[in-house]
Amino acid sequence: MDGFTKATVIKYEVENCGYLIRLENEQLLAPDSLPKDFEKNNYDVWIKFQYPKKQQTSTCMAGKNIKLIEIAIRKKS
Repeated sequence: MDGFTKATVIKYEVENCGYLIRLENEQLLAPDSLPKDFEKNNYDVWIKFQYPKKQQTSTCMAGKNIKLIEIAIRKKS
């Protein structure tokens, strides 16, 4: 999909992390918000996102904070 990045939503089992997004290069992202419909472990998705100009400190130290712009289901081929 044009302008989208392949990713997978994962349930991160570390306290205060919840759901993160893993890119194909294994980088973890912490979205500012994730729609409830996408809160599923190992859920393949397409995402559009931006890194904020200033990274905010969060209780989850596992991934880079991102502003999630758009998310869509990615069907396996």
